[in-house]
Parts: sequence; structure tokens; C-alpha cells
Amino acid sequence: MFTDTAPKINDSDNNLLFKIAQILDTGGGGGGGPTGPTGPTGPTGPASTIPGPTGATGPTGPTGATGPTGPTGAAGPNLLADGSAAAPSLAFANETNSGLFRPAAGEIGFSILGTQALEIDATGLRLDARSVSWSSSFATSSDVFLERDAAAQLGLRNGTTSQTFAVYNTYSGGGVNFEKLGVSWSSNAAFLTTAAGGTGTSRTLSVGTIGASTLALLTGGVPWFTLQTTGTLTGNLGTVTADTPIFDLSQIWNNAGVTFTAIKLNVTIAASGGTSKLLDLQVGAASQFNVDRFGNILALGGFTIGGAGILNFNNRSNITSPADGLLLFRNVTQTDFTRLQLGGTTSSFPAIGRNGIGLDIFGADGAGPSFLAVYNTKTSATNFERLDLQWTTNVAQLWTEKGSGGGTARALVLGADATELLRFGSATTLSFFAATAVVKQTSGANLTNSVTSGGTDDTIANYTDLTTYANDAAAIRNDIYQLARKLKQINDGLRSYGLFT
Repeated sequence: MFTDTAPKINDSDNNLLFKIAQILDTGGGGGGGPTGPTGPTGPTGPASTIPGPTGATGPTGPTGATGPTGPTGAAGPNLLADGSAAAPSLAFANETNSGLFRPAAGEIGFSILGTQALEIDATGLRLDARSVSWSSSFATSSDVFLERDAAAQLGLRNGTTSQTFAVYNTYSGGGVNFEKLGVSWSSNAAFLTTAAGGTGTSRTLSVGTIGASTLALLTGGVPWFTLQTTGTLTGNLGTVTADTPIFDLSQIWNNAGVTFTAIKLNVTIAASGGTSKLLDLQVGAASQFNVDRFGNILALGGFTIGGAGILNFNNRSNITSPADGLLLFRNVTQTDFTRLQLGGTTSSFPAIGRNGIGLDIFGADGAGPSFLAVYNTKTSATNFERLDLQWTTNVAQLWTEKGSGGGTARALVLGADATELLRFGSATTLSFFAATAVVKQTSGANLTNSVTSGGTDDTIANYTDLTTYANDAAAIRNDIYQLARKLKQINDGLRSYGLFT
């Protein structure tokens, strides 16, 4: 310390320049220790209001002796205390609770306004309830924020500003040429898309799983459809109480020069079972409608064509139903119909054809004898009763028939205007007009006239198996009696001339 009694050097105006003791108080140079921190500036003392007298210029004082050597500072590094988030070890004079500190062993922390914001340790860098954000420059606000949304959840969000995340395949030309995958929002709809710009190429978007796992399609958190590792798409849409179509698709065709296809399924069959199906629609696990591998259609509940629809057979023939109960078989021009074949194409199968306004029944090969059977009863192929209309060895035949395994031989009746005129009995009998039969006569027997009119009894030879019926039994018996007498007279005359024995 030096006092004010120490010699001073004044200028010509008697202003104090400095104290001589201060000049002499220059110690020897210390060692190369580090410069300590600057201490705080002390308070400024009060200024003197009494001017000193101006003295004459004095002689130059002697040079002071060299002071002692100062202590050598400690060798580096500079060591800091651990500090805390509220009082970091390395802080700022104007913000002492923001800076660097040591939270625990092997950790370095950064605090902002007394709260830990970032930590670095051997596992990496961690943010404490903070986000990483980007902006075009420090002068503008951030527009992209990467944040911790919740436990184990990372979010890219910025309030109500929709965000986009891009994963690039290629990027060049300052972002003009690129190929990228984007996860974004547009008009409140989420998009997962590929995009390209400049010389980039539009790439395929593949969504799926790798390995033995399935891909589930969800809405509302419910897995409605599952894509199996076999490529099969399965789904369980649950129970519905309103009309909820499984597929509800729409499309507008608007080009007359294009042949459109709404739904297309292409199956290549290298090998398959005979009952393989292209389509199988089921109710309660039971097939109701299916299309087999050959294109054959099976509709368990029937096949309905709405309106005046046409069932077309490869533009060769078609079937239409223009009115209730009316079925038309026509060619593709709807002007004719050749025939309807039942079974194969040989004479072993029948066919029905149009002949002007008539109807023909013939063999399916256009030739061969035909056969028509009208059944009374049929319980099997050998147990039946039927009427046959047929050709056999060039003879037309009309008869009733019973089966070899059962059935009853029935009579055959011919008539007109729903009136029976002629009956062929089942026991080789011929009947006229269903009435009481006359007495059957046998060969050599007397023909007896049992009616009141007529001649005497006569004998007619070789009269066999004739039974007649009439509504007027008496009249018909008399006619037969008179016919027998005439035949006997002719027979007797021929005998008398030796022409008949």
C-alpha cells in the first residue's frame, strides 16, 4: 500500500499524473501460471472537489528495484465443479442458470433457465421433453418439428400445419431430380406415395411384410382383412344390421372404341382337380353359386335373368322370355330355330325340330327311328305303365306297355270329341262303344240271336275272338246275327259249287 504522502509527479497545471510508488511497485515477473479470472470491479470512490496547487516540474525520479518473483500458476486442465441444472459449472454472467454441468458419472448435461434440456452419455444424445426443429434460416420460425409424442412414440408435428416425411431413393440437381417415398397429408387424407421429379423415375410402391407374417388391413383399429403369407386375402367383417356391401366399386366407361373389362381374373392351370372352381359363393359354408374350371355355372337356387334378358350361347342360339310363361328358342338373329337335341348327336339320342308350323321328332343325327313314351306310372326303369308311339323295323306302332319289373297292362281307347269310339282291351279284345258285351261265340258254336227281332238260329263256322259293345246292345247283336246269316248263306253257296269245303 502507498499513501498520499508519497512523492507525486504533477504537470505544469499541477494535475496529478501518477504516484511514484506506483511506478516503483513493479515486482519481478512471475512464472507462466494461467491468468486468473478477473475480479469484480470495485465501487468508484468519491471525486475530490479541492484542486491541488500546480507545482513546478520536478526532476525525474530514480528507477525502483525489481520486485520478487510471483507464484507459478497450477498446470492445466482447468477443473470445474459438477454444478447442477440450476447452477451449471460453466454459465453466463447475464444468465447463470443456463450452461454446462455434470448430472452423474459419465454424463454431460445442458440446462436452459435452470432445467436440464439435453444430456450426452455413452449411449448417445437425449432430449428432455424438447424437440428438434428446422427452419430455412435462424431469422425465421421453425416449420418442421421432430418431437417425443408419448412413451416410445416419435412424432413429426407442428400444430395444425401438416407435415411430410420423405425417404429418398435418389437426389441430385439441387433437389430437381429425385425419387422418393413420402408419408404426408393432403386435404385431411393420409397418403403413402412414391414420387419422382426431373429425371427421376416413378417407382413401384410395395406394402407388406418380410418373412412368415401376415399383413393386416385396418380401419378404426379393427383388422378387417388379412393377407396371408400364401397370398390369400381373408376377412371377417363381423355381424351387420344394415346394408354393408363387402365390395362397393364404381367406374365410368367413356370410350366407344374400347372393350372394357370391369373384373378380370386370370388363372393358369398347370394341374388341378376336376372339381376346381374359378368362383364359389357360399351361404353358411354351403355353395350356392359356383363356376368350375371349365366355365360351367351351378346355381343351387336357380338362375334368373332379369327383365327381357337373353341367354346367349356363343352367338349361335339364344333363349328369351318376353312374357310370363313364354320361352323362346331362337338363333342369334332371332328368326329361326333348327332343333333341340337331348343328349348326344347320334341316332341313339332324340331331337325335336321345327317343320314350318309343325313339330318333328327324330334322331339327334337327323335320321334314325324315333320313339315317344307317355307314362301313366313309373317307379323305376322296369316298373312302369306307358303309351308308346314308335317305329320298329319300318312298322309304325301305337300301344300301351307295362314294364318287365311291374305295372299293369292298360287298355287303349280311340275316340272323338272326348267320346270313346273304339277300345282295345288288355286281353286281346276289341270293343265298340263302351257298353254291355254280347255273348262271345267260339268256333263251331251256334250263333244265338238273343234279341226279339231276327231270324232263326244258324251256325257260323270258324267265328273266333270277337266281342262287340254298343250303347244299344240289342241293335248291335241283331246286326251281328244278320251278318252271320249272310256269311252262312255265302258259305253254303260256295260249298254247293264245290268251291269251299
